[in-house]
Amino acid sequence: SKLAIAVENFERLSNSTLSLNSECVEILEKLDKLGPNAVKLNAWCRWLDAKNVCMQYQLPEIVDALENKLIDPDNLSEVTTTAIMRWLAPKLLDKSQTLRTFSGSQHNALINDFRDLDKYVADTTSKFIIAKTASNVPDPGSREQAPEFGVLSRELQKKSRHKPVRQLVEQMGSRLLDLTPCMLMSPLSVAQYLPADFNEFDLIVFDEASQITVWDAVGAIARAKNAIIVGDPKQMPPTNFFGRGTADDSDEADLESILDQALGSGIKHHRLTGHYRSRHESLIAFSNSHYYENSLVTFPSAETKESAVSFHKVNGVYSKGKGRNNPIEAAAVAKEVYRRLKHPKLQKLSIGIVALNNEQARIIEDELDTFRRKDSSIERFFQEGYDIDPVFIKNLESVQGDERDVIILSIGYGPTEPGANNMSMNFGPLNKEGGERRLNVAITRATSEVMLFASFGAELIDLSRTKATAIQHLKTFFEFAEKGPIALSQAASTRHGIDQFDSDFESAVAFKLRAKGWNVVSQVGVGKFRIDLGVVHPEKPGVYLAGIECDGATYHSSPSARDRDRVRQIILEGLGWKIVRLWSTDYFLDSDGSVEKIHTQLEEILANYEEDLEEEEVVVEPTVDGLLAPSTLNKENFFQPQSSDALRGLCEEFLSNMNGISLSALSDEIAKSVGIGRVSSKFNERILSIIKPWAGISKKSKRDGLTVGTVAVLLNLPW
Repeated sequence: SKLAIAVENFERLSNSTLSLNSECVEILEKLDKLGPNAVKLNAWCRWLDAKNVCMQYQLPEIVDALENKLIDPDNLSEVTTTAIMRWLAPKLLDKSQTLRTFSGSQHNALINDFRDLDKYVADTTSKFIIAKTASNVPDPGSREQAPEFGVLSRELQKKSRHKPVRQLVEQMGSRLLDLTPCMLMSPLSVAQYLPADFNEFDLIVFDEASQITVWDAVGAIARAKNAIIVGDPKQMPPTNFFGRGTADDSDEADLESILDQALGSGIKHHRLTGHYRSRHESLIAFSNSHYYENSLVTFPSAETKESAVSFHKVNGVYSKGKGRNNPIEAAAVAKEVYRRLKHPKLQKLSIGIVALNNEQARIIEDELDTFRRKDSSIERFFQEGYDIDPVFIKNLESVQGDERDVIILSIGYGPTEPGANNMSMNFGPLNKEGGERRLNVAITRATSEVMLFASFGAELIDLSRTKATAIQHLKTFFEFAEKGPIALSQAASTRHGIDQFDSDFESAVAFKLRAKGWNVVSQVGVGKFRIDLGVVHPEKPGVYLAGIECDGATYHSSPSARDRDRVRQIILEGLGWKIVRLWSTDYFLDSDGSVEKIHTQLEEILANYEEDLEEEEVVVEPTVDGLLAPSTLNKENFFQPQSSDALRGLCEEFLSNMNGISLSALSDEIAKSVGIGRVSSKFNERILSIIKPWAGISKKSKRDGLTVGTVAVLLNLPW
């Protein structure tokens, strides 16, 4: 303060003729000696004012921390807020009976009880409805049967000359619904079998309504008191097949559907936004961005890979005119299907093939028939009754409503000469109005993977030569398949390595777990719903070991306890997640103890971790390429000498498709195929002893201080 008074005196006196007093002169001399490091009096005065304010609010600790340089002034606000919250939180917890007595273990037990009871109520409700409906069925032995049932009884006794179904229904009238309260019929069947005056249904439900024409639907609607019309206006409309041209699929005309009519008439509608088909968010990311305004709620996969959509370019040539197909591309598709059907792990995934036109679908089917004739072991994958859905080959117009684990999309169209740098912008059904709805159908049929086969890249799609919306979207989808989600400018994506915490609570938990050695990724997912913290498997970087859910914004966003604690849990577990919960109240009461519990749970999950793979039993027999597939090989006999031949065959099969991989990657793939959860050094030595006599091996030592071992690059296989 003396310094400030002296300066004020100096400023006042400097404008006068009076001499400077000795105190000012002394101070100025001292300031002059300090040079550029002289005290800035204005800043010092502001500090004194701020210091006085802190003292008025009884916060001397802040003053001491700043003066002793214990905290960074730039972080003062954040540090102060954190300190106050740490002081305030225990007081608020003590004040609340609910929070003071909260127990995470008891709350988890309560949630488990709720799940069991909710499932019991759902099951009991179904049984009650069945029982109540069955009570309307008359007793066959009763003498008081209605005459309408007598008509049916007489028809059942006949050996021939039965009444037409329509006449039988007419004579039975509404009593028919006592026997069959629910009927599954097409609009055509309704018109064919139900009399015009049969209007006894309480409710009629249209599924896939976007493909039902108005005139087909009206007759069914007239027979019910209420109607529910279910469909997606972004998917395929009805097509006028009677107006089909012979030159191009684009000559077909789209018709108005009952769904379009209902939406246009202003009937009340509900939009369902939960998406459950895709086991990886990238499978729906493109459609969510282009057709659904990113409004679909998707769930993150337990795999760390960025995309399940891949692009496979083929040096194929499109045959215009009569052929209208691409034989080289068709052969590549068939070869990939055959490879998957012979792979011990990939053969468990069902496959669907979608071509843009009939001609391409037929030639792919011909190529697959060749493989089926040469190798009868794959025939079971094309037949109904096997443990997975059979392989299908369909054109774009007939695939709506289908679903498979893997969808292979064959474009077919492309350059008409090898190496051409331009091509026609004619893509058949995609060129006409509404073609984008067909594209949406094709790329959303898969649950696990989409493979795009084409004879050209995105650069050959020239948007200046076409106005079709579907072709614009096709170009973007090509880029998406080639580059991944980054190609969608408006799509969010998980930025691995960059923290995006939802709260400071999640941040604190993540850093504590990282300090214990876990690799933690924040906000796993790309949609509205995300896993708060994902813990990467320490030995399998491509898989999340577990997901940690904190009771933050994501947890609170669910509209009901059923969605929050049961339905969502079922969905996530179905996608491969092991969910661990951490309650914020537990953390506030004992942060170290609660994190230690999570650490223990993660260690238990790691110790019990096993891939859900059945033992492989593949018969040894020649394949088309002359390779041998392994016979019975499992984790029980893996290290026994008699399994060496089968193990060699398995190694050869993997390396024929993934030549040039590391020894550890090969071991991981083989471990998965034989049902072994964790790869040990003994396991690696066993693999190395099998491949060493015949595989080309390049040894390289890692000197990064993390691991010291051998990386084997396997090349020059005998075939």
